[in-house]
Amino acid sequence: MAQFMNYPSYIKSTAIKYFRKNYGGKEAEALWEKTFELYKKFVAEAPDIGGKENNMSNNLYMALAVFAFYEADGRKITPEKLEEMVAGIMPKTIPVVSSVIDFNKKKNQDK
Repeated sequence: MAQFMNYPSYIKSTAIKYFRKNYGGKEAEALWEKTFELYKKFVAEAPDIGGKENNMSNNLYMALAVFAFYEADGRKITPEKLEEMVAGIMPKTIPVVSSVIDFNKKKNQDK
């Protein structure tokens, strides 16, 4: 089981903005609560990858946070909206790196 980490705040603010814009105040709060509950469930079910001792563990927690957001929204978010959300939370240097190297290709994953 993974060590619990708080929902990443930079994703939380983006998720709440999305819910408020698309659903309004009261429903946004309910969707946020659902997102956080799903996140805790996903973290509890994830394997332990070393927590803070693993410099890459934040990647797992960030992915679980996005998955929880996607599930809480009933998988209704469009690919464009999800891309917009991810763009808002990723460091600005990631698009530069990913435009040079396609990490979806096996040959680039082994480097």
